[in-house]
Amino acid sequence: MEPMLNGNSADPFRTAEETRLSGYDTLLARVAGLLLCPFGLAVLGLAVFLGYRGLTAGTDFPAVLAVMTIFALIGVFCAVTGYRLLFNRPNRYGSLLSPIGWWILSGLFAAMALGLAVFVLESRKYDGVAVPLISGGFAYQSYRAGLAARRRRAVSDAVGA
Repeated sequence: MEPMLNGNSADPFRTAEETRLSGYDTLLARVAGLLLCPFGLAVLGLAVFLGYRGLTAGTDFPAVLAVMTIFALIGVFCAVTGYRLLFNRPNRYGSLLSPIGWWILSGLFAAMALGLAVFVLESRKYDGVAVPLISGGFAYQSYRAGLAARRRRAVSDAVGA
């Protein structure tokens, strides 16, 4: 018999239906979702407000569009992730993000790690070397989460077929 973890099997290839949280984890996830979902909606509102202010102030349209796009992407990500946490709704990969989403996040962390490493090396202040290493660690873990989500989906498709 397989060991159980939060009422689920310890198999890393669980389907989305089996990855629902339970107990204390559910409470923490719902609190995080309760905070994250309104934050995402507020960031979306901020994107609209900044766009309106930028266009009425006569700012260049490409600059306004870039700022609105950045804030809109952050807002949508936070709102959708908050919704999934609040209502305990994993996606079909049994994860908060799809494999592509995890890999995009990994790329962003890797780019940030590279930029921070260049900054640390150029400034010759080596006491901050841990920050790019931590960001690189997040990039690696995000990449692994994408691989795990892809494997879970492939296994659940094979089992269901």
